[in-house]
Amino acid sequence: MQTTFILIYWLGNLQALLAQTAQALPFLILMTLLAGRRGNAALCLWGGRQLLRLGLLCAAVALPLARDPSCLAGHPAFHLACWANALESRGYSQLIFFCYVPQWATYGPWFAQLWAESLGKEGKGIMPVPATGVTDQHSVNQMFLDGQRDKGCLFVTARGLEQGRHFGQDLPEAWAWLRGKPFGALLEAEGLGTRMALCKSGVPLLHMEMGECTPRAAGSMMLLLEAATVLTGWLMGINPLDQPAVELGKRLANTRLGASGHPREAADLAAYLAVAQEPESF
Repeated sequence: MQTTFILIYWLGNLQALLAQTAQALPFLILMTLLAGRRGNAALCLWGGRQLLRLGLLCAAVALPLARDPSCLAGHPAFHLACWANALESRGYSQLIFFCYVPQWATYGPWFAQLWAESLGKEGKGIMPVPATGVTDQHSVNQMFLDGQRDKGCLFVTARGLEQGRHFGQDLPEAWAWLRGKPFGALLEAEGLGTRMALCKSGVPLLHMEMGECTPRAAGSMMLLLEAATVLTGWLMGINPLDQPAVELGKRLANTRLGASGHPREAADLAAYLAVAQEPESF
């Protein structure tokens, strides 16, 4: 009874939610498969209230497609998938995920795991390269700008970021133009400078600007990228929902620890360990 009260109080209209969720059920199932396959605690271990929030968000993303599949061509997830597939088909081998939202810095490794595990198959796929602004702007960005022209860039920013403290009025005269400006202005300017430098250097770039930096916006971006990953796999002609190569390493590890039922892996393991090593000390 208490749970029912909380649900009705929070949702306001439970029947409307159920109707929306039913319409978006294929998308919800897809997101559940993606989350469960990756052991995503943020999606799998949420409590009931958070899971319902996720359902609402999934429904909001999926409902237009469920009601009218022909609108797929106008969906941002499909646009992103087409762009990524075009990069892959033209020989680009790396996709930079450059995030200039400090609160979302950990999304880089998350995206790398999502993209690589889903799309690195059958000799296809673009290697994801996570980067964080402004830290990596002053280091690996040298390779992005002046290395091999084999990289595209997904550039993430958000509006409404906290501006933080302001530069003091006692800065040296050479830096007088910074006096009184917030640190947030520095982040925005460096992000713009990096984005423009990448474009001027010939790096294909897609700018994803979120309207705000909130948990809902973060979740929306996650779902958009999940959907875009699946659609990219379909355009590439591969199954984005399995991970056959990763399973081999797991079977070998289990065999090494004494698990039975993997005779081929046991033979391969024995042959691998029998190869003479040539150690060097340093």
